Amino acid sequence: MFIFSSSLDSGEAIVTPRGIYFNDNYYSCTFAIKEGWYEKSHLMNSWSIPIYYDPKNQEMILISNSLGSLLIANKVELSDTELVDPVLIVEYFEKFIKLKKYYKNKRKKRW
Repeated sequence: MFIFSSSLDSGEAIVTPRGIYFNDNYYSCTFAIKEGWYEKSHLMNSWSIPIYYDPKNQEMILISNSLGSLLIANKVELSDTELVDPVLIVEYFEKFIKLKKYYKNKRKKRW
């Protein structure tokens, strides 16, 4: 279990296709995955988000969801994805989004 120190600093992180980038580290959380942040940043552009962090511990940061609740984003170690062809990555995300739309429309038709 992690406990934040009594004083948190605020900052800005950047949402990228590889994760939430802050202070030379990448972070991730289920909210960002469910909201498709990484796919969106890959197909469009990266964007910045306000965060809170404990300067004494870089294992996690706090981000805010659309309701204003603070959520923990954990530090992630990335493998060397530079070996993957960028064209394949774009094709993957495009197909993934098409699949999501297909199943969303399929569910709507059932009702």
